[in-house]
Amino acid sequence: MKASNLAAAFACLSLIISIIFGIVAKVTENNALTLMFVCFAITTAATFCIKAALRDHENYRLIKDTPTSKIRSASQGHVELEGIIRNPETGPLISPLTATPCVWWKCSIEKVRFTKSNLILKLEQEAVPFLLDDGTGECVVYPAEATITPARILSWWGYRPRPAEILEKNVFSLWGYKYYEACLCAGDNLYVMGHLQ
Repeated sequence: MKASNLAAAFACLSLIISIIFGIVAKVTENNALTLMFVCFAITTAATFCIKAALRDHENYRLIKDTPTSKIRSASQGHVELEGIIRNPETGPLISPLTATPCVWWKCSIEKVRFTKSNLILKLEQEAVPFLLDDGTGECVVYPAEATITPARILSWWGYRPRPAEILEKNVFSLWGYKYYEACLCAGDNLYVMGHLQ
């Protein structure tokens, strides 16, 4: 059964259970509307959690069931590769907040507000095609539309809209700014799953 079908079935079941609880509460002269709302809210949250868990499990199974290939002997089509990032011929990018040479970066600057959620002032990312080297060969990776989980992540606070220096990372403020930057850099180990051609 697909995750979406299972989640829909669970949502219908939770709605039926909520209605039953509502009827029971009405019969016993309790506040049926409140009880039904609470039951519906709990079951809706549970439905979203189960759906997310099933989606993550499908991704896990896809990764687990796909064997890692060597670039030299990889067939065209859906492949899993692992190797080291090499800079492209055009040279690396420079990340905007920490000036790190990299092949992909993502950054955000948020205005921290005590009474409301943070206000995102800047949210950007940039990537260039780069080489992946696994020791048997090299291939070009195009990361522009990829889902990336980087190992290099920095998050810190400061008092200016643009960070002056990384030394501010130990400062915490309820009214300042929060900076976030993630990078993929040359020399990093990288696991890639995608279409090889």
